[in-house]
Amino acid sequence: MRGRITLLVAWLLVLGGLGYTVSQRLKVSTDLRSFMPAPTTPDQRLLMEQVGEGPGSRLLLLAISSRAGSGAASDTQLAALSQGLASALKGDKRYSQVLNGGFDLGALDPRLLPYRFLLSPTLDTQPLDEGYLADQLQQRLDDLSSPGAGMLKDLLPRDPTLEVLKLAERWAPPKSPELRDGVWFSPQHEALLVVQTAAAGFDPDAQTLTINGIQDAFHGLPGSAGASLDLSGPGYFSMVIGAQTKHQAEWIGRISTVGFIALLLLAYRSFSSLLFGALPIASAALAGITVLTLAFPEVHGITLAFGFTLLGVAQEYPIRVMSHRRSGEDALQSVRALWPLLLTAIASACIAYLAFYASGVNGLKQLAVFTIVGLLVAGFSTRYLLPHLLPRTVRDVANLAWLIRVKALVDALPRPRWIPAVVALAIVLMLALAPGSFWQNNLAALTPLPQDMLMHDARLREALGAPDVRYLLVLQAPTEQGVLALSEAMQPKIDALVAAHARRSGGDEGRRVSTVSRAGSVLAPMTLATFLVLAVERVAGIEISLFHLVALILAGGLGLHYALFFERDTGDPAEQPNVRPLAQTCHPAAGVRHAGLGEHSRAARHRPHRTPWHFSPTAVHPDGAAPR
Repeated sequence: MRGRITLLVAWLLVLGGLGYTVSQRLKVSTDLRSFMPAPTTPDQRLLMEQVGEGPGSRLLLLAISSRAGSGAASDTQLAALSQGLASALKGDKRYSQVLNGGFDLGALDPRLLPYRFLLSPTLDTQPLDEGYLADQLQQRLDDLSSPGAGMLKDLLPRDPTLEVLKLAERWAPPKSPELRDGVWFSPQHEALLVVQTAAAGFDPDAQTLTINGIQDAFHGLPGSAGASLDLSGPGYFSMVIGAQTKHQAEWIGRISTVGFIALLLLAYRSFSSLLFGALPIASAALAGITVLTLAFPEVHGITLAFGFTLLGVAQEYPIRVMSHRRSGEDALQSVRALWPLLLTAIASACIAYLAFYASGVNGLKQLAVFTIVGLLVAGFSTRYLLPHLLPRTVRDVANLAWLIRVKALVDALPRPRWIPAVVALAIVLMLALAPGSFWQNNLAALTPLPQDMLMHDARLREALGAPDVRYLLVLQAPTEQGVLALSEAMQPKIDALVAAHARRSGGDEGRRVSTVSRAGSVLAPMTLATFLVLAVERVAGIEISLFHLVALILAGGLGLHYALFFERDTGDPAEQPNVRPLAQTCHPAAGVRHAGLGEHSRAARHRPHRTPWHFSPTAVHPDGAAPR
C-alpha cells in the first residue's frame, strides 16, 4: 500500500511540474496562416505576406444603419454618427486609416510624396519646364483664394503641382458611393466607412481588440441608440471564426468529458478505476504540450483543440488494460501479456500521425508532435506505472449481465462470408460514379461563415468599391525600373478592363500518400471501412479536402486499433469474452469523443469528423466469422 501511495504522489508531482512549465512557457497563437502550406518561392512568400499583412486583408467595412421603431435615426443623424466615429478612431493607433467620404489629406500616405513624379502620368506628356511650373503656381494662387484653401494649405509647400492628389484620383474606384452630408451612403440608406487596422487580418485576438474598440467608440456617441453598426471584412471574419471555434471546443470538451466519465462508471462501476485511468491521459496531454512549448515559439489554438481530439485514442489504453484483466489476475501479469499488442497499436497510430509532420504545414507539424508525444507517454505510463496503482482484486467486466445480453444479441447476427467482397465492389462503383470533382479546390467552400454574412460583405464591397481580397496581381521584373516599366505597359490594358467591367478570375488546382494472412485480417477491415467512408462522402457529392483527410487518418488509426485486438488469439478460451466488453466500451468512448466534433462547423459544413464513429471497421471482418 505504501508503494502505491508513493507512486501516486510522485506521478501527481510530475504532472504538477509539467503543468507549471506549460503555464510559464505556453504562448497560444491564433494566426490562421499556420495552417497554410509554408511558402517556398518568392511568389508564395509575397502571397502569404499580403494575405496576412497586406492592406486588403486589414480592411474593415462599416455600415451604420437606422434601427426600426420610433427612435430610428435619419440620414442626417447617421452622417453625424459617421463623422463622430471617424473622429474618435483617427486618434487611435490601432487604426492606420479611417475613411468615410470626407475630404481628408491626412488619409494620403506621406510615403508617396518622394515618388509622386515617378508614379504620376503627368511627366509622361508634359515636361517639367518653366512654363508648366508657372501655370501650376498660378492655379495654386487661385486655389488659396477659394473656400477650400484650408484643405490644401499643408500640402502646397511640399507638392505645388498636386501630383499626390492626381494619384489619389487615379487610384479611386470607378464607382464611388453616393455622398450625403459629406459622408458615404449605400443605396440601403447606410452610412459607410472603411477602416484599415494596424493588426494583421489573420490575427483573431488583435482583431477582436480592434473591433471592440470600434464598437465601444460607436456606442459612446450621442444618438447611437437609434442606430446599429455592422462590420465586415477579413479581420471581422477571423474574429467570428476564432470565437466560434473557442465556443464549440469548450462545448465539445464538456460533453466529451461528462460522457466519458459516465461511460467508464457504467462499464467498471469503480471510481478508483476512473481516477487511475485518467492519469495516463493527463500525462499525455501535459507532456505533449510541454514538448510543443520547447520545440515551437508559439502553439496554435487549433492545434490544441484538434490535438486533444486525436489524443483521445490514448484514453483506450487504460481501458484495454482494465478490460482484459480477468478476476483474480494480477495487473502486472495482465499488462505484460497485453503489451506486445498494445505497443503495436501505439506504433501504428504514431506512424499514421507522422503524415501530418510530412505535410510541411506548421500547424499540422505541431499537431503531429503533440499527438505522437502524447500517445507514447500515455502508452508507456499505462504499461509501466498504471498496473502498480490498480487494485489487487477486480471484478471481471465480461461477467456483467448487460454486457452478456449485448454479446448474445451481437452473436446472433448473421455473418455471410461474401460481405467483404460486396462492400469492396460497392466502394469501387461509388467512387467511379460519384458526381463532381474528387478534390475540393475552392477554399471558400471550407468557410464556416454563414452565407448571409458573405453576401453582406460582397454588397458592402460593391457599394464602397473596395478591393476583392481574393485576387492579387503581381508584377515581377529583375529591377525596380523594370517593374515600373511593366506597370506602365499594363496600365492601359487594366484601364480597358475596368472600363468594360471585366474581371479575370482564376482557380486553384487540386494536388494530387506473424503471417501475411494475419496481417490481411487486420488491415482488410480497416481499409474497407476507411474507403467505405470515402465512397459514401463522394456519392453524397462531398469534395475531399484537407480536413476530410485528417479525419480519415484518425478513422484508420482507430480501426487498426480495434482490428488488432479482435485478431489477437492467446489460445485461452477465457480470454475471448473480455474482447467484447473492450470493444463495447471503446466504441462508445470514441463515439462520445467524436459525436460533438461532428457538429463542429469550423472545418466544413459537411462534418468530415463523423467518419471515425459511424463506420466500425470490425463490422466487415474478412473471414466472415465472428470477431475473436
